[in-house]
Amino acid sequence: MSKKLEIIFILLVLCVSVDAKNFQNFEFVPNEFIIKLSPDTKIITPNSSFTGIIEIDDILSKMAIDDISPVVPYKKNLDPSLPDINRIYRIRYSVNISPDKAAEKFHNLDYVIYSEPRYIQYETTVPNDPYYSNQWHLPVIDASQAWNTTTGDTSVIIAIVDDAVDLDHEDLADNIFTNWVEYHGTDGVDDDFNGYVDDIHGWDFAENNNDPNPVIDNQDHGTHVSGCASAVTNNGIGVAAPGWKCKILPLKFSNDNSGSLSGDAAAAIIYAADMGAALTNNSYGGGGFSNYFLDAFHYAYELGTLSITSAGNSDENELFYPAGYNSVFSVASTASGDYKSGFSTYHLSVDISSPGSGILSAYPNNDYASASGTSMASPVAAGVAGLIKSQFPDLTANELAVRLSATADNIYDINSEYYLLLGSGRVNANNAVTYTNNQFNTIPVRMALANFSASDLLHGNGDSSFDPGETIDMDISLNNYSIMGSENVNVYLTSADSRI
Repeated sequence: MSKKLEIIFILLVLCVSVDAKNFQNFEFVPNEFIIKLSPDTKIITPNSSFTGIIEIDDILSKMAIDDISPVVPYKKNLDPSLPDINRIYRIRYSVNISPDKAAEKFHNLDYVIYSEPRYIQYETTVPNDPYYSNQWHLPVIDASQAWNTTTGDTSVIIAIVDDAVDLDHEDLADNIFTNWVEYHGTDGVDDDFNGYVDDIHGWDFAENNNDPNPVIDNQDHGTHVSGCASAVTNNGIGVAAPGWKCKILPLKFSNDNSGSLSGDAAAAIIYAADMGAALTNNSYGGGGFSNYFLDAFHYAYELGTLSITSAGNSDENELFYPAGYNSVFSVASTASGDYKSGFSTYHLSVDISSPGSGILSAYPNNDYASASGTSMASPVAAGVAGLIKSQFPDLTANELAVRLSATADNIYDINSEYYLLLGSGRVNANNAVTYTNNQFNTIPVRMALANFSASDLLHGNGDSSFDPGETIDMDISLNNYSIMGSENVNVYLTSADSRI
């Protein structure tokens, strides 16, 4: 699902103004960073203190290294077309240096593909009245009509990558995924040989154990998100959810001391793909671009797992991560009446919109509450995607994303100021499971200027001054955010200068 398109033009003068903003204040997981080494390096075993590469180890020797370990268990016979996740390592150290500065020391070294800090994520929720009890969003997305076609399938797994999930909640328990090989296996043994011992109901990627349940009070986000996607439906209790019968795979990555989202979400995404999840829901964000996250999402995408992400709660036109990666599906939020939620981020990278204001769902300890945010919009869309996968089980990740996008309801008549910035429209569950390919809506092309340069060296007089009648070479790169890719696109260049 490439969203990158480069076009080179030779034309007359063009004046372009680009305004870039950075709204993020980054926080890093302390005393560790990620490094990826080239394919010609030997695999480093877990709990090592050196890499065996002289120029790398020379720098590491000054950092009081505590541990060098692969980020995920070794994958034997890894398909060479996939990202080489076997050579991504987590390095923990003791010296007093920030992770971004530590990682910089390895930039541009031989054998180093990238080195970077790990960003602490944050949830994309705006709390609201906890007693709000109307699931207004399900009629809006035509859920009941969709359930006449399919009520989901227990073979469809939606991985919830979040702070924690209450496995025993009365309205979630029957939909929690069970790894039956480990369930019927031997305690303390990795019965399914996936590198995770006794992972019966998911994994905790912060505490590195097999219990993704909440431990402290503020670990309530993932339980609510799980209920938005696939609470048990038609059971006479609690709430309903689009996914109905689809299974929830809980993947926790918040630590149990403060609830900070400092665990390894990227490793959780890789795990979800390896476990056969059709979808991951990622209702969090923070930090900037990460090659490690990009590798994880691309790995999952190539294995057939579509990663759905919340677009952010900034009420700004900005690129937000992880929603901005080119192999994920970004979801903005709508309120009653299909208006953009007042908090929702909007951007050309948004693929679709979904209800996210005042969404009633499960809370820990058999409770229920209403919450707002793109954190809620994303799992509602993920639940609909679960219905699609149940009805069309052979769809690839890209085909699933296209069907979700191409069956949405157009909401730009009442959101005209956000044209193309809320994706293809608001998700419609019934359309998604009933439309034939011939009924698909046209998905608008969403492109933005990435880079621009102009020169008169090749076909002009070479004086770097653009003179009347002079031919100028221009290099223009466009980011193509359209989910289906784009062919036969006409690009028109204009200038505010009347002399051109």
